[in-house]
Amino acid sequence: MQMAGPLVSSPLNDVVTHVHAVTGEAVMSGELLFEVRLTYEDLVETQTAYLKAISELEVENREIARYEDAVQPGEFPSKLQTVIEEEDETCCRLELIIEGELLPKSRIDDLLDEANQITAIMIASRKTTSQKDS
Repeated sequence: MQMAGPLVSSPLNDVVTHVHAVTGEAVMSGELLFEVRLTYEDLVETQTAYLKAISELEVENREIARYEDAVQPGEFPSKLQTVIEEEDETCCRLELIIEGELLPKSRIDDLLDEANQITAIMIASRKTTSQKDS
């Protein structure tokens, strides 16, 4: 005689490896009913989806942290100053490459011009931001 009752289902294909409770046996909440072993394909797909979700969450968390930093008073001009200093160092290195004749000047001129333009843009942005904060 079989008892009708709720069925246990799973979205994954698996194999029952051990049954701890039988039909009609009383069990306590949280008690183990059975053990299963996932089939390989489903396990790989599930792990892949899980890892993808974790990596997407990490990207979102980093973006949130960047936005939170950017909205702190005085933080944005400070970040712009860091960019300006880095670009200035880049210009200096490019000029040393030209002076040391490590590469032909014609190959470096466009890079140096672009680095100088970026520096000028960042300086103008810092001035604009500083005026708005005042």
